[in-house]
Amino acid sequence: DLIVTGANLSYSAGNSASPLNGGEIKNSGFEFDLGFRDKIGDFNYSVSANLSSVNNEVTYVSEAVSGRILGIGQNNLTGLTAFQTGYPSWYYRGWKTEGINPDNGYPILVDINNDGMINTNDQTYIGDSFADFTYGVTVEADYKNFDLKVFGSGSYGNDIWMWLYLQDNKY
Repeated sequence: DLIVTGANLSYSAGNSASPLNGGEIKNSGFEFDLGFRDKIGDFNYSVSANLSSVNNEVTYVSEAVSGRILGIGQNNLTGLTAFQTGYPSWYYRGWKTEGINPDNGYPILVDINNDGMINTNDQTYIGDSFADFTYGVTVEADYKNFDLKVFGSGSYGNDIWMWLYLQDNKY
């Protein structure tokens, strides 16, 4: 159900880019929910907790989209997210860094393809938004006509995307 516009169609024959299923994703993981309930006279209480994890991987990308589907962009840059076989869906593409320049405080970007320039050709996998784990806890209590419910949830291990504007090898 990844509907995208095909890129490898012959426009000279009067064709226009038609929608197609761009790829396939495999999701696997686990989900646990554990709870306890008890009653002491008119006082009822319960505690529950949950934990889950998902592994998301693109297993196929249609040949009609040239092996990689580029996603969102910003400021004349496209493909800051991508859909590509062997990676999580819509992973973050950007520049790898190798520390901070002590002279100006800017990150030192890695020239991935060793062409002497830092540009969009040096963008690579830098993370994804899928959490390693999501979790939650709920505590409930009631006594006669009063009740209380407290809950919390969170995630661990998901990456966030920070914008670094690069133009003409400068920040």
